[in-house]
Amino acid sequence: MYSVGLQLAEDGDTIHIISIRTKNKERNKGSARIALTQLLRELDEQYGLPITLEASPLDKRTNLGRLVQFYASFGFKCNGKFANPACDPVMVRPAPAVKAEPKKKLRF
Repeated sequence: MYSVGLQLAEDGDTIHIISIRTKNKERNKGSARIALTQLLRELDEQYGLPITLEASPLDKRTNLGRLVQFYASFGFKCNGKFANPACDPVMVRPAPAVKAEPKKKLRF
């Protein structure tokens, strides 16, 4: 079982993953990987849009380099922009090669 909190936003052309949070006791057990794999699959199938996120560590124990590598393993790449004064990178994952017809708008 895993516990991951997610926040999403969509502006018509891009989906933004605002936050992915894993409880401290659940870290390094694969819960974020499982959740992000499922989320990306669903977003690709339903929307077919590029996805952005900010590789910003939640605490001092989270290594930025490992975080960037983690997101890169899902196809995200640094786009040269920074999320904040600490220079945490903004990362983007292109739309899937076969663009899905949007089935619905994201609702919050």
